[in-house]
Amino acid sequence: MAWKNVTVKEGNKDISALMQEDMLEVPNFLGKDKDEPTTLSVDGKSYKVVSVSLDTRDDILKIKLELPMGSPKSKAQGESYGKSNEGSD
Repeated sequence: MAWKNVTVKEGNKDISALMQEDMLEVPNFLGKDKDEPTTLSVDGKSYKVVSVSLDTRDDILKIKLELPMGSPKSKAQGESYGKSNEGSD
């Protein structure tokens, strides 16, 4: 899946970011005095934050989000689509 441009809402600010499946890359809006977020609004949808790491080379936050059940990422991790390709001759 390719990276797509998204908008993250942090307080009153809209921040441009990149998202691929459950990974979000956003410029470091935390600074030194802010705590890590527990939820984020991405393109108007609220997501729970699983983890946050800082890439100090570019001052980019790499945020792993919890995707809702039934999303393309969760299906790719082993959910069945109801059909088996085993045993078909």
